[in-house]
Amino acid sequence: MVDILFSQLTAWHWVTICALFLTLEMMLGAGLFLLWLGISALVPALLKSLLPALNTHMQLGIFALTATVSVLGWYAYLKKFPSHNKKVASTLNRRSSRYVGKVLTLETPIVHGKGQIQLEDSFWTIEGPDVAAGQKIKIIAAEGLILKVKPEL
Repeated sequence: MVDILFSQLTAWHWVTICALFLTLEMMLGAGLFLLWLGISALVPALLKSLLPALNTHMQLGIFALTATVSVLGWYAYLKKFPSHNKKVASTLNRRSSRYVGKVLTLETPIVHGKGQIQLEDSFWTIEGPDVAAGQKIKIIAAEGLILKVKPEL
């Protein structure tokens, strides 16, 4: 039975397999694992269209090799550059933490330990020692919607 199914694989079979993997990737969100399998299915499709005499065993071997190399390459990339994923996840839904370390010039003074500053499209409450308008401050912490600041020397 298996011999009958795999006896005559054409380039269109591989394109269909690619489309199946890409569809499953979109539906399941498998972390780009199935994306690489789909792309790997295009390699034997291309080779079969260029070399019509390529037999089924060779096509399956080429697919297995390219799938293994592409998936292992993807995991090696993720291992080498994990900071991108972690950085995005660490500030997701915590917008105020993105501003820690930023140095700004006050437009209005901090009076009695409280003030307000505009960052991008929002106004933020700031807390810190009294500082006159026009002075530089540094955001040192974020507690909820309140930014803690200190004068920048």
